[in-house]
Amino acid sequence: MDVVYLFHEVDQRANARIRVPFYDYDKPLFMRLVQNGGYWDAPHGQFILPELHMLNRIFSGVYVEVNYGRTPVVVARGFLGRSWGKEPEEPTERLKSVVGTAGKQVKKFFSDEWRRSLDEELHCRKYSPKTRKMYLHYNAELCSVVEKPPFAVGADDITHYIAYLDEQCGRSSSTMNLAISALKFFYNEVMKSSIIRESHRPRQDKRLPLVLSKQEIQNLLSSETNPKHKLLMMMVYSSGLRVSEAVALKIEDVDFARRTVLVRMGKGRKDRYTVLSETVAEYLSRYRVLFHIDGWIFPGQGAGSHLSVRSAERIFECALDNAGIEKKVSIHSLRHSFATHLLENGVDVRYIQELLGHASIRTTARYTHVAGRQALKIASPLDSV
Repeated sequence: MDVVYLFHEVDQRANARIRVPFYDYDKPLFMRLVQNGGYWDAPHGQFILPELHMLNRIFSGVYVEVNYGRTPVVVARGFLGRSWGKEPEEPTERLKSVVGTAGKQVKKFFSDEWRRSLDEELHCRKYSPKTRKMYLHYNAELCSVVEKPPFAVGADDITHYIAYLDEQCGRSSSTMNLAISALKFFYNEVMKSSIIRESHRPRQDKRLPLVLSKQEIQNLLSSETNPKHKLLMMMVYSSGLRVSEAVALKIEDVDFARRTVLVRMGKGRKDRYTVLSETVAEYLSRYRVLFHIDGWIFPGQGAGSHLSVRSAERIFECALDNAGIEKKVSIHSLRHSFATHLLENGVDVRYIQELLGHASIRTTARYTHVAGRQALKIASPLDSV
């Protein structure tokens, strides 16, 4: 590089910014700035750093001369064993082409430093690994979409990103609300900012769950020849388990005498008991002897690990194809079917709520819209005319 100019300014929001213009392309310095939290401002051909103390970490051992005039300038001397002090000329064509290309490659607006800060805060609140992963993803995606680091993001950028999730990505209301929760946590708890407003929340979709009939479930289980795969689907349906709960079951969680299954640390970090089918109890007794099960009921490929959620989903998808079922359902539909069939059998909705582990009765009550009207003893008024 011919010269490196470093100076800070105060913008309208009174947040300090350190700008590092590039007048020639220097890959080591370029990458060093990226790795230390800088982001590339391509239109102006410069890097921006959020905090002044970052200069000491990046330019350690460099002699710095401060020149005060109409425009305060800090001139770095001795970088890479050389001194720089001449005034910069207009950016060269090589800079425009090479740095422009590098800027497109380096799109890491949400740096590792911000990622670590968010992850530590999530760990302190004992958030689940899945929630931490999603919160990190949505905050990084926001910065990538608006092409700004976290400290430069404003309320309008949040609105633009949420609209982007709907218009260009076609995300559901629940996904959009999860993204807003992720952003709100980061900016409130880590950035100590209140740019996220509740008015951004989209209206929830009122969709009914898709269920399989009893005949379809019989066909599904009959078509499966793998004992492990068959038991997995039997347990999800017979006990109303979430797929993440089913794959994490251990043999010690099953009480054969009381015919119960203990779900440890389900959604909301809550334990609960649910029912164990007589049929599943007999099948599981033979299964554990045949496959020498003494830990995970559904062991994974790695030693000491259980079956992954994605593997369970693929097992169900293959079973659907083998059974010739064309409904657009997932393995979670077995849990929906469990609740719906219990309701049709006359079980009180509040007992079903406990078995499913729902925090609100309203969540469980939606199955009344799916259950057959004859099973609920509801007659159409036309039948009495």
